[in-house]
Amino acid sequence: MLGGAAIGGASGYMGASIALEGGFMANSMGIMMSSSMNSVGMTILSEGDIMPSISFGFGSLNYAGEFGYLGKKGNSALENIGYSFGALANLSDAVSLFSGGGQNVDVNSASTKNGHDWWGHSSMTDENGNTLVSVGPDSPVGKSTSLSQTWKNSIKGADVNWNSYVGDKGTWTIRLNNVSTSAINNYASGMTRWDLLFNSCVGHTTRALMRAGVPTIYAFHPHMLNLQLFIRQMGIYSSPYLYQIP
Repeated sequence: MLGGAAIGGASGYMGASIALEGGFMANSMGIMMSSSMNSVGMTILSEGDIMPSISFGFGSLNYAGEFGYLGKKGNSALENIGYSFGALANLSDAVSLFSGGGQNVDVNSASTKNGHDWWGHSSMTDENGNTLVSVGPDSPVGKSTSLSQTWKNSIKGADVNWNSYVGDKGTWTIRLNNVSTSAINNYASGMTRWDLLFNSCVGHTTRALMRAGVPTIYAFHPHMLNLQLFIRQMGIYSSPYLYQIP
């Protein structure tokens, strides 16, 4: 048990380090490293009872030449979950490869107004803290639903370069590895203040992530978006340990 924990911890650290460093297909390369290192280590620890294998994300290959992949007949639910998270890593890597600008990005869910605003603010920044997507009204909409109030706060006062709140107290930041900032910038460059009439800060962050190959379910609250991204990251890091080719 101690040996397995040590091997799993070391392989997970190596895989996460590769993903964090960025570069060519960083998420997929991290999965490949952690899966092969863990598999070979467990093979040695079990004295050959476990077949060495390597995961590529959506699929895997053992040393006997047998392939495993998402949706393969006979897969357990856990295996399909592992391959699904691996496929998410492959998707963002592919968009980053073909669109360019791959780097780590931070998705921020901020508590505004000294923590008394239940809504908060959603934004996206690059690894240096520069704003990629952050839109917001000049003042909160409040309880009024009149057209004049909507115009004042959601259109006239809209700003497509709103404060990202990155690094502020109460801001929950999730880091994503090797995401195409080119795809995000292409989305952001087309935004105007009129877009605030039909969408919110979290809506624009979600749509920019989709453009960059990071699919999420639209969430009304920034924390709900970050929770999805947290589960995504934990799933990607865990995916090499969830599959097992017979």
